[in-house]
Amino acid sequence: MKKTILVVTGLPGSGKSEVSRDIRKRGMPTFITGDVIREEVSRRGLELNLESQELIARELRKEYGPDAPINMIEHKIRDSKSDIICVDGPRNIKEIELLENLGDVFLIVVECAKRARYKRLKKRGGPRDPDEWERFVWRDNKELERGMKSLVRTNRFRKYVIKNTGTLPDLKARISAVLKSIRSVPLKK
Repeated sequence: MKKTILVVTGLPGSGKSEVSRDIRKRGMPTFITGDVIREEVSRRGLELNLESQELIARELRKEYGPDAPINMIEHKIRDSKSDIICVDGPRNIKEIELLENLGDVFLIVVECAKRARYKRLKKRGGPRDPDEWERFVWRDNKELERGMKSLVRTNRFRKYVIKNTGTLPDLKARISAVLKSIRSVPLKK
């Protein structure tokens, strides 16, 4: 069965997790590439923090290629009984190319101003969230180097941009509008 694959991407703190959480609440299975990295960090007995996740993300991509996180969950996506799924977190075009082999891809890029993203991450205060501006910039730069810059700028895929600049209800309304628009697009044969 050919799947419709909603790919949610964006820089840290943009709101992509909120978008994919909303999509999941609407009944669509959601696969999170960051879980692959976090599971590998735990498997290796490392502390779950920004540096260890960056190290493992880099090592996995070096060993298995730039599409490693998607490659590691490809079987779960393929085996899903749902005809529409969400994949949260791809960081580069190679990951999207692999997803294209599994179905029709719709790229949803979540954008938010840099200072607002930093404030969100600092407030969230999780183990991988930067607590100072320099670490936030470092993390952004690592994401951009990994291919995020090309991914969010590409026009190669059917792409929707959600500007996350307002309240949570505003964001949910934007998600609804994007999903409605995607449902009206004829799928590729």
